Amino acid sequence: MTLDQIQKNIAEKIQSHFEEVIVERKEYYLANEKPKAEEADSIITKFCGINSAISFASNILPPPAGLITIIPEIGITMSNHSKMVYDLCLAQGKEEHITKELLLTLTFQLAGGAFVVGFVEKQATRLVVNKVSPKLMERICEALGIKVCGNVAKSSVAKFIPVLGAAAFSAWATYTTYSIGKESVEILNGSIENTNVEVTEIKLIDRENATTDLEIEEEKIYVLLNLMKADDDLDDNEQKFISDIIDSIDFGFVTKGKLSLQLHTSRKHDIDFGILNKMNKTEKETLFIDMITLSKRDGKVKLKELEYILEVSKKIGFSDKEVFLLLGNDFFVASIFLSENCKVVDDAIVCHNNDRTKKVVLYTNNRVFFYENDNFIAKGSYSEGGRNVRLDSGGNHKSDNVFDNLMSIF
Repeated sequence: MTLDQIQKNIAEKIQSHFEEVIVERKEYYLANEKPKAEEADSIITKFCGINSAISFASNILPPPAGLITIIPEIGITMSNHSKMVYDLCLAQGKEEHITKELLLTLTFQLAGGAFVVGFVEKQATRLVVNKVSPKLMERICEALGIKVCGNVAKSSVAKFIPVLGAAAFSAWATYTTYSIGKESVEILNGSIENTNVEVTEIKLIDRENATTDLEIEEEKIYVLLNLMKADDDLDDNEQKFISDIIDSIDFGFVTKGKLSLQLHTSRKHDIDFGILNKMNKTEKETLFIDMITLSKRDGKVKLKELEYILEVSKKIGFSDKEVFLLLGNDFFVASIFLSENCKVVDDAIVCHNNDRTKKVVLYTNNRVFFYENDNFIAKGSYSEGGRNVRLDSGGNHKSDNVFDNLMSIF
C-alpha cells in the first residue's frame, strides 16, 4: 500500500464516522443518563484511558509502510475523539448544536490545530458553524487524511512501530485525546451558533506547516541525548532509539557524526530553548511524545528521567498534568514531586514537613514508608498517585491534595 492509499483510507474513515457517531451516541443516551458539566474532566480521562489501551499487531515494516499496521487503530482513535466531543457537548449544554460540522470543527479544526477553514468563524466567546456541502466535506476529509497521516509519520509512532509498537501509539493516542478534550471544553464554554448557510468552496490553510530547520532538529536530538543520560546509564536500547532518529534526518556528515559520538559519552548538552521555541505545535508534540517513548524504552521510567521530562516540557509549553497523563498513574504525583519540600533521591521521592520532623518516602513500586524524627512509624501502599494510601496496619487515607494526604498519616 502506497502513502497515497494510506492517506485515502484514513480520509474515508474520517468522512464516514461523524454521522455514525451522532447516531450511535443518540441511541446510547436514550437508555443512559446524559453527562453534566462537572463531569467534563472525567469524560476526557475516560476516553484517554480507552484510546491509551488500544493496541495493534505491529508488523516489521519500514516507514511509510509501517503506517499500514495502525490504520484501523487511527480510525478507532478518531471515532473515540468524536464520541468524547459529543459527550462534552452534552455536558456543556450544547446538544441542540451537535452536527457533523461541529464535531469536525472540534475534533480536527480548532482543537486539533490542523486547518483554518471557511465554514467556521471564531468570534471571541462565540463559534459560528455553517453547513458544508457533501463535495466540500469530501475534500476537507481528504486534506485531513494527509494531515493526520503526516503528523503521525513525523513522530516515533510511525518511525519505530517495529520496535516500540503499542507504547508509541499509546502515547500519541493519549496525548491527542487529552488535548482535543481540554480545548473542546474551552470552546464549548462559549456560545455556539449554527446557520443554514451551505458552504461549497473554501480555502484550506495549513497553520501547522512543519519547518525544515535542521538547527531545531539538532537541538531536539540533544534533548533526547540528555534524557538518555539523566539516570547516568547509557542503555543500549535507548542509544539505538536515538541513533535511528539521527539516521532518519538529513543532517550533514559532520553534524551526524558529532551527534552519533554523543551517544557514547556521559557529558550533557546545554539546551538552547530559544531554538526549541521556534517549533510549531506539531513539532513540539513530536518532541514531547518522543521523550515519553524514549523514557519507556528500557521498560521503566526512572525518576531522574521524569525530572528532566518535566523540565523540558514546561519550557516548551506542556503542563505537568499532560506529562503524568502519558506516563501513567505510577508517577501521577505531580503535587508532591514539584513541592519545595520534596526531592528525588535515587529511585524514590522523599518529602518532609516544614520543620523536617516528618518524612515520607514513595517508591516507584507503589510502596510508601513514613518516618518521624528518623524513626520508622508506618508503611503501606499508594494508588492514584498518592491520593489514596492504604496502611499495612489498616486504614485508608484519601485526599485530592497528595501532600496533605500523606502528612495526615502522622
